[in-house]
Amino acid sequence: MIKVLILGLFAAAGLVFMDPEHIFPLLNKGIDGVLMGAALIFVAYEGFELIPNAVNEMKNPARELPRGIVWAIIITAFIYFVVSLVAVGNLTPEDITKYKEYALAVAAKPFLGQAGFTLIGLGALLSTASAINATLFGTARLGMVMAKEKDLPRAFSHRERTKDIPYVSLIFITVVTLIFVNTADLTIISSFASSTFLLTFVSINTAAMRLRALIGINPLIPLIGLFLSGASWLVLFVYLWQTNFKALSWIGGFYLAVMAAELMFSKRRLVFKKV
Repeated sequence: MIKVLILGLFAAAGLVFMDPEHIFPLLNKGIDGVLMGAALIFVAYEGFELIPNAVNEMKNPARELPRGIVWAIIITAFIYFVVSLVAVGNLTPEDITKYKEYALAVAAKPFLGQAGFTLIGLGALLSTASAINATLFGTARLGMVMAKEKDLPRAFSHRERTKDIPYVSLIFITVVTLIFVNTADLTIISSFASSTFLLTFVSINTAAMRLRALIGINPLIPLIGLFLSGASWLVLFVYLWQTNFKALSWIGGFYLAVMAAELMFSKRRLVFKKV
């Protein structure tokens, strides 16, 4: 709530000070950059995908889960739109390129002063903390469920005695995350995350298509989701191929390592039998 209030203050104050010349004309340089940007920052919207991981903690998931996902997307999209509008309306493209990660804090200085710069910095820290917390919370529980279904080593299902916390899964994911963020730059991290979530949604929509009779869904819905997710991933792939081949190579190497680890686990009986 604190970070939402900070962004709300930023948006309300910033709308008054915007320079229309920074915003108009719209799309005068084409829509290619818009599409590539959407694919690159897709990870910023993926919070709704973590909600189903908490399904076991919901009292009425059939009612709460759909509402949680829809409202999460609507609220996040609205906040991002207004904040982006204020940032672009108060900074030139050169300023955004120059200040990069803390451009939003710089955008707050003209109308909120140094206090605004500090406030946005605080909001960024809170946003990062909440995102990490939500991701670790959801992914650790997903690992626990997968371990129970024998899709991961049994150790990932171990929970703390007095609390329902899958501590082995949580510790493992935390260690991998620390290695990841300390060996890659922000562009690689965001690109990898966006790519992974897009491929995840491709798989989810494919599964929904195959299970459409069982779950009682209109096949057009997952078909549209499959097409849009796949198209967004292709846009991201082409963008990285053209502008940041190092990031693409890094992401591909990580995917290969994950696939190798999964095959070693799922096919371990065949390996040990041969040995």
